[in-house]
Amino acid sequence: MRNAGENKTTGTTTDSYVMEIALAGQSKRVTIAIANTGTKDMLVKVTNKHNTGGSIEITEVEDILVTAGSVIRYIETKLASQILVYLKSNLAGNPTTFNLEYVQGSI
Repeated sequence: MRNAGENKTTGTTTDSYVMEIALAGQSKRVTIAIANTGTKDMLVKVTNKHNTGGSIEITEVEDILVTAGSVIRYIETKLASQILVYLKSNLAGNPTTFNLEYVQGSI
């Protein structure tokens, strides 16, 4: 997991969803770009929390397929205290690499 002060991260997927970034949302527009830089497919899940310290996560999108070599963009404009991005391998035992970048701006 990376802190919200960073605007990019790289890594390798695992067989289970792993939170890669947790962003402070509030009244911000957040644009997230995820590039699958490997040779296997991966899945993306984005959730949000209305209370940063809370335990309730609301799933916005889940199991979005990002094929090998492709890029997706996700834009969040809903009011939320925290936006969480999770990634995992599409098939167990088939990890892939990724680049993830984001930018936050006022709505």
